[in-house]
Amino acid sequence: MIRFFKLTFLCWVFLAFHPVFGESGNDCENAVVINPISCDVFNNTNITGTIAPSCIGAGKNNSMWFSFIADSSGTTISVDGGAGNLPIKNCSVALFESSMDCNGSFLELDCSSSDDDFTEITNYTLVPNNTYYILLDGKNNNQGTFRLCLNSFSVHSISIKGKVSQKMTTLRGLQNMLITIKDERGAFVTSVTTDHAGIFEFRKLQPNKNYILSLDEKNPRFDHNVKYVIAGHVFANNGKKSTTQDMQIFFGYRYDEKLFAMVTDHTGHYRFEYLPAEHYGLPLMEETDDPWNHLSSATTKKESPAVITEPFCFDAASYELMPDAKKTLDKVVVFLNSDPKSVLKICVFTDSRGSEKENLKLSKKRAGAALKYLVEKGVDKLRLSTEGMGETNLLNRCKDGADCSEEEHRKNQRAVFKVSWKE
Repeated sequence: MIRFFKLTFLCWVFLAFHPVFGESGNDCENAVVINPISCDVFNNTNITGTIAPSCIGAGKNNSMWFSFIADSSGTTISVDGGAGNLPIKNCSVALFESSMDCNGSFLELDCSSSDDDFTEITNYTLVPNNTYYILLDGKNNNQGTFRLCLNSFSVHSISIKGKVSQKMTTLRGLQNMLITIKDERGAFVTSVTTDHAGIFEFRKLQPNKNYILSLDEKNPRFDHNVKYVIAGHVFANNGKKSTTQDMQIFFGYRYDEKLFAMVTDHTGHYRFEYLPAEHYGLPLMEETDDPWNHLSSATTKKESPAVITEPFCFDAASYELMPDAKKTLDKVVVFLNSDPKSVLKICVFTDSRGSEKENLKLSKKRAGAALKYLVEKGVDKLRLSTEGMGETNLLNRCKDGADCSEEEHRKNQRAVFKVSWKE
């Protein structure tokens, strides 16, 4: 689950001016190393562009690289373009992670651009002791001095706040509706009742957890013929409330027979609809059309194994799990916890790049990485097995020597999850 938190801070650090010319900061390999808590003045004059932050809009200009080792899961990065003798205007700043330092592919975690002197980003997806990269660029080839400040922080808890209403009367909240929250294993955490305005709030929840919210459909006030809406925001609590982006929440549907995933938007907002009883089982939106949701249903036929194929992509020659692969495995965790009699076999396939022998080894390592992730999430290892399939059973024409695009090759990178049930 990816999460972003916004935090305002003051930096009381002695500032020294560091003019940077030549190769220092010119590319990833020569990134300027800074501390996770720091505030200093730099200069991007004569820096040539490499890649451009997504939010700059006009291509690479004088992009300057920095790197730091995270000491906690959160960071706020601010850039003041009005510092020094040659202030830079219209800055853009982006935060990246890489699968293999400078040799891997870069994933942009956040990006901010401003038409004035100041811009800031805040992120809560960092892994302590991992290296991250900052790319600063000036719009329209702007060069000069700027103050770059980093402040790391940890979030003590999160809050989930929302409102329960009817689909046709979304302005009128429904009071005395019981909302239950469970952890990703399905264990009860707590419950609250909506107030006179239909508002509820769960406070002091642990961060870095998946949560399952549901309306208590056994409550006499619950009407199966009414379309309910639950909508609200997720907040981080660290002395000041701030909304969280890209947090994944699961909603239990019909006594938790089905689970639907929802991801908060850039404002920390989420929205979920309960359909009337006659529509149960129909997809609510694109995110809910997921085979794992159907497996979570109590009506699923369990006489024969179920097979689910998911994209399972990695960087070349790497078996480090990427964010999309982790999201897939998070769905697997929720399913396995909801169905304790189920057992799972993970079969991982590679594309054809590399030798057949090496790809077989690589697929076994990738399958092992998936198993390790599930075990770390609390799944009993005895319920899991793996098999590396190498480059067998390619789905398209991309055999050895074929001229294929990256997208075509990635179609062959997949995992087949075989679910069966113990007697």
